[in-house]
Amino acid sequence: MIALEDAVRKISIQHHNRIKKASQPLTDYFGVSHFSYLKIKNSGKLTLLSSKPAWLEFYCAKKLYLDQPHFRHPSNFSSGISLGKNIQGEEYEQLSRLASTKFNVNFCLGIITKVEDGLEIIGLDALTPSISHDFLLLNNMNLIHKFVSVFKQKK
Repeated sequence: MIALEDAVRKISIQHHNRIKKASQPLTDYFGVSHFSYLKIKNSGKLTLLSSKPAWLEFYCAKKLYLDQPHFRHPSNFSSGISLGKNIQGEEYEQLSRLASTKFNVNFCLGIITKVEDGLEIIGLDALTPSISHDFLLLNNMNLIHKFVSVFKQKK
């Protein structure tokens, strides 16, 4: 996975300020503390962006993506919403606790979109785990989809 570590250094960390600025409306209006974008092409090529580069570097250096159920071939998914608290498995729970305690990243919601050449996942995470936060995001999906559309145009 050297390609993933290179992508983190070259893309997400290099463009951190742009990513943080672009995702600021999600923080201001929906309390999103961490925004991520993942594209997995059918060929295996990856693009990974994050508003928290320290978390992303740690995530890749420790190969935590191996415990992340969303880091699979696009053929394993269909479009939809994935709630972090609904994902079961000890490895994922440990990953979730580590992200929360070490980086204040609490997995909330993933927007999964099948695209022609693979899969895109937008991750929206909060400072604190709360079912109320999940409801806030779910009840405002129309606005979040508008944000995602604008983000994709500018990326």
